[in-house]
Amino acid sequence: MFSSPIRLAPLALLLALLSPAPARAEEVRLSGSSVQLWNVAGAITLEPGTGPDVVVTVQRGGRDAAQLKVVTDRTASGSRLRVLYDSDRVIYAPANRGRSRTEARMRRDGTWGGHTGFIDRRMVVTSQGRGLEAHADLRIQVPSGKRVEVHLLAGEAEQRGVMGDVFFDGAATPFRSEGSRGSLHVDVGSGSIAIARHTGEVWVDTGSGDVALRAIESKRVLVDTGSGAVTGDGITCDALTVDTGSGSVSLSGVEADRLAVDTGSGAVDAELRSSRTDVLIDTGSGGVTLIVPRDFGAELDVSTGSGGISSDLAMTVRQKDRDTLVGRIGAGGPRVVIDTGSGGVELRRAR
Repeated sequence: MFSSPIRLAPLALLLALLSPAPARAEEVRLSGSSVQLWNVAGAITLEPGTGPDVVVTVQRGGRDAAQLKVVTDRTASGSRLRVLYDSDRVIYAPANRGRSRTEARMRRDGTWGGHTGFIDRRMVVTSQGRGLEAHADLRIQVPSGKRVEVHLLAGEAEQRGVMGDVFFDGAATPFRSEGSRGSLHVDVGSGSIAIARHTGEVWVDTGSGDVALRAIESKRVLVDTGSGAVTGDGITCDALTVDTGSGSVSLSGVEADRLAVDTGSGAVDAELRSSRTDVLIDTGSGGVTLIVPRDFGAELDVSTGSGGISSDLAMTVRQKDRDTLVGRIGAGGPRVVIDTGSGGVELRRAR
């Protein structure tokens, strides 16, 4: 008598049976006016919330997800959540990113940076090799008026419709924001930053990565980047400051009392919407184009180390040669000072 042949399960089914079940999500409530969150690796999402508390949904992931610990405690002004990784080497390889490696000096309590506490541990987050294969995705629901401070070493973050003050500190972490209100501070080592339809102070600091701003209403907008292009459209504020080591700066629809741009290398293009804007543009190398409204008036001082100066503005000229132009535009008013080490300067009236 012959036995029935053994049927082999499809490979996909076999792998599914061998793979651990996904970890269940955990919900944590954090009280107080100010909340801190610390996480080594994962995706961060900030959304509007209701009620008195910040609600955090923690979704662990990775083969070693069960080894992660979520710890909460109180601070002087509120609460703190920390995701603890019991390893100095974490493997995190999201599908939408290539090879990566991030290193940081950490404290044993899972925090880093600042000037308090003993830094006694080196943490490496890498997309390949051996280590603790785990991460935690955090969904953060922020009630109106709260202050949330998020710290992340590797991953990405975004916020939509948040009505509170947000401070985001990342190492290798792109950040996006859309339709939010409140003070927004973003400080990352590397990664692109995009902020759109925001009302409130904007402060951006990135070591490398492009910065894009659109439809911003604020008292102050400050962008500081080591390298990367900076673009802005529809920015209304008291003061707009852009400082970049290398990278082009392109700004349109700027309505500000003061515009200051400083770049080590890279072209600067700026279009003003307001006729009463003080302008200071300083670039080591790169051409400068400034477009002003038809009724714009100012005291003008332009100098370039190499590169010509051209203008279609009606002005009273006090000094003009190949690399210098000093005079008064229209009836005068605010100051426009442009200084470039190399690169031409073009002054145009809006059409």
